[in-house]
Amino acid sequence: MKLKMKLKTLSSTLLIAAPLAFSLSYASANSDVRPIKNDAQTAGLYQVKEGNMIGNPKAKITIIDFFDYQCPYCRQINPVLEKLVKNNHNVRVIFKDYPKLGDRSVFSAKAALAAGEQDKYLALHQAMITAKKPLTENEVYTLAQKAGLNTTTLKADMNKVGGQLLNNMLLGTHLSIKYVPTLIISYTNTPHKAVSIVGPSEKELKKLVHNYEKV
Repeated sequence: MKLKMKLKTLSSTLLIAAPLAFSLSYASANSDVRPIKNDAQTAGLYQVKEGNMIGNPKAKITIIDFFDYQCPYCRQINPVLEKLVKNNHNVRVIFKDYPKLGDRSVFSAKAALAAGEQDKYLALHQAMITAKKPLTENEVYTLAQKAGLNTTTLKADMNKVGGQLLNNMLLGTHLSIKYVPTLIISYTNTPHKAVSIVGPSEKELKKLVHNYEKV
């Protein structure tokens, strides 16, 4: 109960800025590159849980995508990330569910994390991030079923992932992540050189990756 209340309180606090985040996600993208602090709390950035990664597991460069399924800009950047890891084996992407845009966002994030318990995180992630219909609860369950998930098990597991989602929210708050999508880019084995950028264009992202590859 305390965990649910804490998650709800944190989510409500973040939602105060949600309309601004929604409108400025891409407006802040122009060269807003900043260094990311490296401390004990940021260790969770690079943890791959429940299959929340695409690309080469041994890639030199890691991109962490803080996103929200209800955010249209997050949807736009998803194929850019998929294309990047497909064409560049030096890059991997870790997805961090970071719901900031309402109750549907939280519900979708919980469903995705719970899908990981059935080794179906990426399957449901892809279904929801590319969904044509609004992600209502019924639509999420429909997509989950089509993705091969046992929805009865999914519903039960959604009650177990609150801690994982709370950790994502606390981590994002610790890193002062206000907008989605925010990408954090780093060498996989030397995270103290990490930087973040809000909603980069494909050109900006490729340039950042190239800068890491040169070293």
